[in-house]
Amino acid sequence: MADASHITTPPQPYRKREDPQAFCRKCASLDLDGVFALSQSDSTPVTVIKLDKGYEPSCPLCRFLGHIAHNSSRSPKPILTFLKIYHLCTRCGVSLLDCLHPDVVFGVVGTDRELPLAKVLNRYENLEKRQLISDSTCLLRDAGLILPIDQDSTPVRLQGHQIDANSINFEAVSSWIATCKRLHPQCSKACANATAYPRWLFDCHDRRLVRNYGSVEYTALSYVWGSGSTASCLSGIHGTNDHLASSPQVVEDAISVTKALNFRYLWVDRLCIRRNNKHEFHRDLKDMASFYRAAQLTIIALHGESADDGLPGVSTVRCEEQPRVEIGSCRLISTMGTLESARYRSKYITRAWTHQEEVSSRRRLYFTRQQLYFKCMTSSTCETVAAHSTLEELLVEPTVTSTGSPKHELDEFDTAWEHISQVSRRSLTYESDRLNAVLGLLEEPSLLKESSHLRQIYGMPIPPGRRWRDDMLSPDALFALSLLWTRRHTESRQACFPSWSWVGWSGGKVVPISLGQHAAEGSWSNDVEVGLQACDTGDAVNLKDVSSFTEAAVDEMPRVLRVRSRGCRLRNLVRNPSPTQRVRANFVCGLTERSVPIDTELCSDTALSRLETCGTVLALDFVDRSRGHDLDRSAPLLVVAAVNGTDRPFERVGTIRLSVILSLTYLERLRPADFLSKWENVTVRIG
Repeated sequence: MADASHITTPPQPYRKREDPQAFCRKCASLDLDGVFALSQSDSTPVTVIKLDKGYEPSCPLCRFLGHIAHNSSRSPKPILTFLKIYHLCTRCGVSLLDCLHPDVVFGVVGTDRELPLAKVLNRYENLEKRQLISDSTCLLRDAGLILPIDQDSTPVRLQGHQIDANSINFEAVSSWIATCKRLHPQCSKACANATAYPRWLFDCHDRRLVRNYGSVEYTALSYVWGSGSTASCLSGIHGTNDHLASSPQVVEDAISVTKALNFRYLWVDRLCIRRNNKHEFHRDLKDMASFYRAAQLTIIALHGESADDGLPGVSTVRCEEQPRVEIGSCRLISTMGTLESARYRSKYITRAWTHQEEVSSRRRLYFTRQQLYFKCMTSSTCETVAAHSTLEELLVEPTVTSTGSPKHELDEFDTAWEHISQVSRRSLTYESDRLNAVLGLLEEPSLLKESSHLRQIYGMPIPPGRRWRDDMLSPDALFALSLLWTRRHTESRQACFPSWSWVGWSGGKVVPISLGQHAAEGSWSNDVEVGLQACDTGDAVNLKDVSSFTEAAVDEMPRVLRVRSRGCRLRNLVRNPSPTQRVRANFVCGLTERSVPIDTELCSDTALSRLETCGTVLALDFVDRSRGHDLDRSAPLLVVAAVNGTDRPFERVGTIRLSVILSLTYLERLRPADFLSKWENVTVRIG
């Protein structure tokens, strides 16, 4: 374990200056002094060296460029690479053309064509307008930029910084945090908006749990548990007076980092969530987003496969050397990869739990095998850039969705579904934890929102119990519309959750219905009614009253959904041996009966064998024809059916497109309006 004196060890000195005779003829001709004296009006990237696979291995500059070019996981062996010069004239939309000496950076790219980055750096564009579509930009993300270093005699502002692979300068990290506190009021506002604080914190000095009353500053840890972590090793502390003897390496390193940054308290789920009280455990899971929001800093173990892997630079050596070279009086150094590249390569972004922890944190310190990255809600920086600028500002879009303050509740509703979609595609050791992994974000989807009006039940966001505009959807209609989610490549049914919720199925990414497409202004009749049925008494529960179940465990919530909507009773449901059309529905159309395929979540033969033949199609997004609006023929309809007996509530079977049903009318030469007019109001119970 590293102590503070080791952590602040200065970087290793530069090696002996390269012999000019060692450079190949091509590299020796590079005039760096001329590069830094480029005309202010020249903002187009200039290719100065073409490096092919036959480069000179004895040349220091060829080796330097080759090492950087081959550091890309997406393009590990480019046939041709080019060293380009970028004359930075624009940064964050602020023109620097009037500066006496605009910054100059270098990039090793995989093609000689025009780069998206070049479009950013001219007088008329800004960072928000760029389009990152080039393979070259991917290489820049992985390999980073090449910056001058120790250019004290020149007015170059954007410079590189040499880091030590064996240690971390936490004084620099403390300055990043202090700068954020001083200049970014929105980052402090996010903490003030936290609705809950951890009940327990770990005292890093006394190595024991202490009760938190919401007034102390603390750090939080986000990491990958790994397959070896089980419930039996959740905590080495059994009482508040017990001292922690040992813990996984990532926790021990987080304790060291917390102390090195002059914090005393650390929140980590392994130690601070007490599992001996069922209701307290459920509250902590629901409030976890607030716990990370309230933390002064979240320590993110981006490099690592499990909790036994420590933080690079603390207990382990950072394993990738920072390339550098000297050419005459100029020293060049690589910034190495960007944060986006490090996230792309990590196991961290494949795990469901880490999404909530990352997006809820207002200040994040990423530990990778290359360097440290710091990112807050406003800006970011890294160890290898000796400036307030950031590689992300030059090369990539923000790596983590930053949810600002929604304009109204519909934006907040959409944001919650974005989180669901992200978590659904990530992996879990236990599929039953899928809801817990996103629970905190469903009721607090925004970092900047002072208070949220959203509620959830079984992972389904519930809109506010009011309309924010008379011509928009009612809360019931909006919730009903959200039932039309789809899930790609469904694997199995999760019987512990209701079928109408996305969490009731495993496998594949959840794709929510597009509210912008189907919730057009003024196009809704709002005649859909949705309610719940209490498990113990069978009493009806309105959606707006779900907040009364805030403290209830998942198995105590109302499970049966009552939906009243226009619909059509199906004549028959037929199991089909075709792998692409496992279930077909029979409709009476005119004087004949026709069959159409259903997009179903029922994939296994066992699930299909339990499907009864009776079912109903619910039209949850019919528009009001009296207002002159046409039917949206691409709209999905919900299909529910009896499963494992007709005396039980129906279950969700899948969806079917209205256009598929209307195609039957063309075959029978019927008017769609006449066909749909026979649909009636139906009420179904869905479990």
